[in-house]
Amino acid sequence: MYKWDITHYNSVAAEQIVIYASVTVFFYVMSVRGGTSPIKLLFRRATGFQSLTNGLGLAIESFAWLYAPASVIVAVKRSLALLWSILFGHHYFRERHVKQKLYAGAVLTVGLILLVSP
Repeated sequence: MYKWDITHYNSVAAEQIVIYASVTVFFYVMSVRGGTSPIKLLFRRATGFQSLTNGLGLAIESFAWLYAPASVIVAVKRSLALLWSILFGHHYFRERHVKQKLYAGAVLTVGLILLVSP
């Protein structure tokens, strides 16, 4: 989809805004039917911050597809996902051997970078 959008000069960001707006309206209607208010969740510290950072990440990724090769974007996304999973796994689940996992993650990240570099 991204390649088609870029080839035909469509705005990836605008397309995602339409899609996410539709999904948001759908979930809002379904939650109101269920008797809950999703707007209250946006004003809680944890869920509001999560929503804000997720939205910013999606916007940054949408514009990244216009300015970088797809292989670089996917490599960066995977490397960051690996880093966050190691850090939050240690923080929330009290996983041990974090230094070994960070070392292995660094080796994998270097491997991804070497695969992407020309």
